[in-house]
Amino acid sequence: MKNDLKIFLIDTVGWIVSICVIVFFFTLWLFSFNDVENALKESWSITFSALAAFTTIGAAIIAAYLFNDWKEQQKHQNSLQFGLDVYSNFKYFDESYRNLNSELNFLKFLLLQVLDENDENLRNKFFNDLKAVTAKKTELLNYFSTFHDSYINYCIVTNQLSLIKDLNETRETVLTVYDALTQAEFDHTLEHKLEYIEFLVSHPGKDVHTYIYNYYIKSIFMKVAL
Repeated sequence: MKNDLKIFLIDTVGWIVSICVIVFFFTLWLFSFNDVENALKESWSITFSALAAFTTIGAAIIAAYLFNDWKEQQKHQNSLQFGLDVYSNFKYFDESYRNLNSELNFLKFLLLQVLDENDENLRNKFFNDLKAVTAKKTELLNYFSTFHDSYINYCIVTNQLSLIKDLNETRETVLTVYDALTQAEFDHTLEHKLEYIEFLVSHPGKDVHTYIYNYYIKSIFMKVAL
């Protein structure tokens, strides 16, 4: 950016000097051709007047360039800050989702044992663990909502409003996961509970956090690195 400014300043000064030289020699030739008294002095006078005018114009051009340069830097800084906020909020959601996946896989293993052995102790453990796992669904949804809101802010700041539609589709998937956790908790049959858990530990349920990272977070990293 500094090199661009240096080149721009040199070009602007060169442009002003070049025009003034042209003005000087043209007026000198014109006055000499018309036998104007003190042609050289008059040429210098007009040239200095032109220099003052062009210097004012040049200063305005440089000021406009510096303002636009500052505006672009500020825009990049805002993109960086909002992008970091999105990533920070995503990390909470990502960690919560990974833990949930791990616990759901264990619940599936435990439930298969319950269905196979019909052991009362295993059954009680399954229900206790299921209640503890499904109780985290509200926390998970809150983490996603925070990420969701910060990403919308990022899209507004970076003028990428078209991405919000994709985010809403991802939100629907997260809500589907939330509903499946609710159904797994309150459905009365173990077989149905197993169906909901199997949905949660298979695609796309288990991969929501990975999709968000690959589709949203990586694109932010690429943007703010420019």
